[in-house]
Amino acid sequence: MILTGPEISAAADDGRIRIHPFSPEQVNPNSYNIRLGPTLLTYTAPVIDAYELNPTQAVTIGSEGRVLLPGELYLGHTVEEVGSDTFVPLLFGRSSVGRLGLFVEITAPIGDLGFHGQWTLMLSPYAR
Repeated sequence: MILTGPEISAAADDGRIRIHPFSPEQVNPNSYNIRLGPTLLTYTAPVIDAYELNPTQAVTIGSEGRVLLPGELYLGHTVEEVGSDTFVPLLFGRSSVGRLGLFVEITAPIGDLGFHGQWTLMLSPYAR
């Protein structure tokens, strides 16, 4: 079941969904717009190994924005803490972001029931 905007607002009001901070202006007809936090991580090693702790470098998104390099993987986080004990949350990039060639959450768009916190975002700009 996908909740409508009014159902999202009602569930946030009665605690079935936790979105903190919550802003009514971010409610859409059937979704809620979460925001990207101010820090991104990039991997610094030329090879990423799933069995190792891979070194990263933090970069800050300033007020002027940040240029993301094609082919680079960025790890970000949501400003909002999101979760529910009732509903399984889904996270997808907006179509306007996709039209810019930025892939968001390619492999992990489904949240765990009962998780409440900031989401890690996998951001990858399209490389021509």
